[in-house]
Amino acid sequence: MPLFPRKINLFSGAEKFLDIRRCSIKLVYPMKNDNVTTALNLALAVLVLLSVFFALRTVFLTRSLRGMQALALQANQANGYRMAVTAIAQDTIAYSQKYPNPEIQRILGPLQAKPTR
Repeated sequence: MPLFPRKINLFSGAEKFLDIRRCSIKLVYPMKNDNVTTALNLALAVLVLLSVFFALRTVFLTRSLRGMQALALQANQANGYRMAVTAIAQDTIAYSQKYPNPEIQRILGPLQAKPTR
């Protein structure tokens, strides 16, 4: 008595034989060259192309984001330096008002002419 059935019918189509432990098995393959197979292959090709498109888009957007982050870091550093200089200038103006000195007044003259925000 064989361990496997003599014929395995998956659907319909091309038939081939397989010999396992001296038992001949007839295999039936369901994929034919028809419209459904063509449509599935076209859908697969479209999905592959979309995957490549989105992968390239992600790479380019990531590169531009890194560039913008570098610019933002430089802008933050420049803003920090500007705030430090402004704080020093304001402290110097407050010191010159409390302890008047003609040398400091001469240096701070252009700064005091501008209105503060």
